[in-house]
Amino acid sequence: MLGAFVTNAGPKAALRPDWTFMRADDFEKDEARLRCAMADLVIVDELVWPTVADALPAGNHWLELEWHQPKDMAGLRTRQSFRQQALTTWSGTVKDATEAGETVNQLLSEEIAWRLNRQHQLRDGVVKMANVKKAHENLAQQIRKLIPAERAAEGERIMEAASVAIPSILDALQDGLASADGEYDTIIDRGLIRQDPAMRRFVALGYQHRMHPSISAFPRETIYGQGALQDAQTVLDETTPKPSDDARQTNWGYRFPDCKSHRSTWIETGVAKVLKGGVNRQEIKAAIEELERFLDWADKPAHRQNDGRPWEVALLSFFVPQVKGLGKALDEIPRLKGTWDEGEKAYKSATWLIRFNTVDSFQGWEADLVLLSMRNVDKTGFMDSPNRLNVASTRGRELLIVLGHRPYFLTCRKSGEPCVALNEFAKRSPLLS
Repeated sequence: MLGAFVTNAGPKAALRPDWTFMRADDFEKDEARLRCAMADLVIVDELVWPTVADALPAGNHWLELEWHQPKDMAGLRTRQSFRQQALTTWSGTVKDATEAGETVNQLLSEEIAWRLNRQHQLRDGVVKMANVKKAHENLAQQIRKLIPAERAAEGERIMEAASVAIPSILDALQDGLASADGEYDTIIDRGLIRQDPAMRRFVALGYQHRMHPSISAFPRETIYGQGALQDAQTVLDETTPKPSDDARQTNWGYRFPDCKSHRSTWIETGVAKVLKGGVNRQEIKAAIEELERFLDWADKPAHRQNDGRPWEVALLSFFVPQVKGLGKALDEIPRLKGTWDEGEKAYKSATWLIRFNTVDSFQGWEADLVLLSMRNVDKTGFMDSPNRLNVASTRGRELLIVLGHRPYFLTCRKSGEPCVALNEFAKRSPLLS
């Protein structure tokens, strides 16, 4: 496979030696244009693109990419996260022009697809957040740059298709599939939210009936906005007068008095290294210690629930490797031996039921006690998605305990903006003494 770089930055030694290197002023010569026309793939530095675009012959893959030289001068990397392996594949194993085109298309498809999915994860919520908006805009810009320049028209069709293929049916009904200034005023185009208020058949959840008020405060005020997710009378503090038939049937007393007023709390686990394979063992150790402490409390006859139900516990994380690590740790707890219930997909006894899962997979479920492992200690990953954080913060009925490096999440930023939801989540979850 023949490749070419067109840039005015960096010496030739910094680029792959088996690819053609050209500067923008080389295009004044016919020889340079001919060499460029023979290449199967041409990567053009964004800074020189306006100068050379008209001189490039049609038919090749022209990529308008910002880029920089890595310190080890080993090859080209881009801010759009093209993998070094991908460039090696293009220049090392691809043998002919047909295979080159197929390889490039596949790699571009993968890079564009995950960005489209990430955009959907960062879709607007009720409360607008600057960092989410900025990240969404950055992704849109990256997608534009990943589409070969001579195929820009296809990019518009990709975005249109993504607006239909990626959202769920509920998302489509809520938001619609057309833009806000769409031609048609139908539910499928406009969504239930954009309709005239008098005709609207979509409303946000007004009241919640299961979470303790100090757990629901964060999603209500940070994600939903003050107009939704209000606490129903059945979940207000026991000191608040209410009809006896509406009283919560629970005698929760675990971690009192530490968690009497703050039922969303945090255990600091320090700057633990995330091991190869994506596991934070320090957080897993802390989660198991807290679980053992709870099981000791729950097994006492005086702490049984009034209605006879077992206490439900969920160990959650945003990341699959961390969940697998939690599962392995649970297998090693002596008292859990032989208690696995395949039907419930949980460890189960007369007094407790323990599940472990990812935050995404636990959507729609709940537990009396939730132990949430953040895993990461120096990057947000996809935890900055308001919808995903909303799910994580609303699974606990009586107590949510977060395990992680709280100082990082108090100040973490992304795309140059504070991660408002994560910052507020850590702020509203005080350290457990």
